[in-house]
Amino acid sequence: MPRATPGRDRRAPQAGSRFLSDVLADNIRAVRAQRRLKQEDVAEGMRKLGHPWTRQTVGEVEQGRRNVTVDELLALGLVLEAAPFDLLNPIPIGGGPPQDAPPIDVGTKVPLPARWAREWLYGRVHAKVSDYPDGAHVVGWQGHLSEWTDSDGTVYREDDQ
Repeated sequence: MPRATPGRDRRAPQAGSRFLSDVLADNIRAVRAQRRLKQEDVAEGMRKLGHPWTRQTVGEVEQGRRNVTVDELLALGLVLEAAPFDLLNPIPIGGGPPQDAPPIDVGTKVPLPARWAREWLYGRVHAKVSDYPDGAHVVGWQGHLSEWTDSDGTVYREDDQ
């Protein structure tokens, strides 16, 4: 059973960013609303798949007060008829351009832009983290990105190459 509240060691996301667990909570709520499902409908679907969820569990997940296990994420994908990656997609469902989505705090000094986090989640790019005296940064990308940021905050674009 997952922890009742997300285990972030009481750390808040960096200013202007959010945690991926908050993205998941928002996306579950958004997809449920799009499908016109009640929280009880989701709980019932989860119970059918062997997860002892109640309407209260769904509410806690949607409010970011309860972690979701990987097994539960897959079951939620079935219940909501949504790909698990789409439930984790940091670009808001049905809203706004990708560049307006808040970056994702993964513990590096500079949060990942939402668009880059999406590409990484979908496996279209690969990232590596290197340690620097002033903190860890995401510094390396392999794959196709039109721009990326180095550890010092320098932005590079494909046409600069």
